[in-house]
Amino acid sequence: MQRRSFLQSAVAVAAAPAITKVRVGMLGTGHSHFAGKLKAMPDSPDYEVVGIVGPPQNDQRFSSIPLLTEERLLGDASVQLVVVECRIWEALPWGGK
Repeated sequence: MQRRSFLQSAVAVAAAPAITKVRVGMLGTGHSHFAGKLKAMPDSPDYEVVGIVGPPQNDQRFSSIPLLTEERLLGDASVQLVVVECRIWEALPWGGK
């Protein structure tokens, strides 16, 4: 690689926008995959869990994640992804929201 090409590449990388985490909320806690997803997302560098809507879990591993009302989660314009983790019979109404 020539010096000029290297410097152009370095400038392009430096000018690229920083990758930010996806802000995610969880709607419901009743699905069997809830605990696994809630464990995986905070451990990932790609996600920031904003909060959970649903009955509190009695698992201390998740005690640092806020419990939110449905209105607060769905009204937060900074939330980019909502994961629906409800019971099967609640999936259509909650997913539609």
